[in-house]
Amino acid sequence: SNDYGYHGVSGFVDNNLNYNDNLLDYNCGSRTYDTEDYNHQGTDYYLWPFEWAKVENDVVSVVAASSGIIVGKSDGNYDQNCGGWDTDYSTEWNAVYVQNDDGSISWYGHMKNGSLTNKSLGDTVNIGEYLGIVASSGISTGPHLHFETYKDNTYNHLIDPYAGNCNNYNDDSWWIEQRPYYDSAINKLMTHSAAPEFYWDECSKPANINVENNFTPNHWIYFGAYYRDQLSDQVSKWSLIDPEWNIYDEWEQTLEGVAHYSASYWYYYLWFNEPVIKGEWKFQIDYQ
Repeated sequence: SNDYGYHGVSGFVDNNLNYNDNLLDYNCGSRTYDTEDYNHQGTDYYLWPFEWAKVENDVVSVVAASSGIIVGKSDGNYDQNCGGWDTDYSTEWNAVYVQNDDGSISWYGHMKNGSLTNKSLGDTVNIGEYLGIVASSGISTGPHLHFETYKDNTYNHLIDPYAGNCNNYNDDSWWIEQRPYYDSAINKLMTHSAAPEFYWDECSKPANINVENNFTPNHWIYFGAYYRDQLSDQVSKWSLIDPEWNIYDEWEQTLEGVAHYSASYWYYYLWFNEPVIKGEWKFQIDYQ
């Protein structure tokens, strides 16, 4: 995929050991979840935008965060769940479990049926090596990777890989380079023949994207931008540039009235008249 990004974070590790909406992420916020008897023990990286199309086309791979040895695999399970804890389908997920070189163990879960590495238990994997395709097997509300790590194979010491004031599991970051808590970015810019249709209420049905890159005069052009971690007061400067590098149109958009969108999308549309210059146009956004 040539997208600028393809993920967002829907939930970090819950550092509050109480249940039922007693939430605490590593940064002292509440970007996590729990239930009556479970605290979220991993980090969830969901696909965005057009997640089911990404699953269908094997767009986003899961790769090993560290080199190590495969100590567990689970495959062959249904991979289009949306019901979370209320799923009607199998609660078994497709996953790979790796004992890292330092003795810690990482779980990579919710992957696509039949997509897992063909390596077996006891085989070694290198950092960055393919493990599977992101999907939605097991107890899942949509396509995402659940990444969970323990200090050793006793499974008594959970690791929250993000360093922060409210990380109650470990003092240090386990990332080579830790991304910011709000990792604001544009994941994708597109032009469309019409606004995409999202089927939010129909599990696993891919959106009707209406992608279009070639237009003729006397037509509407839809410009779409797909963000992750968009924050209040952040400014986006939209520009449409003609083949002679003249600015045909430009406008600003500022997020107001909402503190944070984990995932967001915005559309504008313009009518192109007959006299416009034919050739390759450029649509760009200067974000932050």
